[in-house]
Parts: sequence; structure tokens; C-alpha cells
Amino acid sequence: MGPDPRLRLGLGLELERFILGELATNCYILKSGDEAAVIDPGAEDERLLEALEGHRLKYILLTHAHPDHLGGAGWLKAEIAKMKRGRGIGGEARLLLHRGELEGLRLFSP
Repeated sequence: MGPDPRLRLGLGLELERFILGELATNCYILKSGDEAAVIDPGAEDERLLEALEGHRLKYILLTHAHPDHLGGAGWLKAEIAKMKRGRGIGGEARLLLHRGELEGLRLFSP
């Protein structure tokens, strides 16, 4: 068993990492109170649904449009809708941020 994939960031934020799909893409769930956001759901994986227990999924965030980062987004949206646990997840995808609009949001630096 490796290190705990959960990281407490302070201010009530918790970040949990998952490695998904054949390409082992990093996916993250960011939780705050009873709300959550999933970042880069690259594959369909029941562990995401389990980790969202007790939380309302407010956002599905995609860092870029490669299949290994967005492959599970539609599945996740549909599964959450079936369970009626989503809030704010509806309609078509929208571009909320453009490159350079949000400084400092980087999990790792090269």
C-alpha cells in the first residue's frame, strides 16, 4: 500500500488523487464541505463515485481536451444524474477559463 492519496490543503479543502485508465492518467477530486469538483476524469471508474459519497458534484473540470483526460467525463455526469447527487452539472460543456486567466493554479511544476 502506497502513501495516502488524500491531501488536506487547509481552508477546509481536501484533494484526492486517482490513477485512471490504461494510460494511468491522474484524476483529482477537490472537496470543500459537502461540495466537490472532479478534475480530469480520464476513464470510467467506480472509485470516483465512491469517493463522492456524501458530496454534491458541482464541477467537472478538464485541464485540456485529450481523451485520456476527458474520457470519463460524460459517464461521470450521467452516473451522478442517475443518483441525483449533482448540482450545477447540466447542459453542454462551456469554456469557463482561458489560458492565463487564473494564475497560480498548478498542481505540479516542471
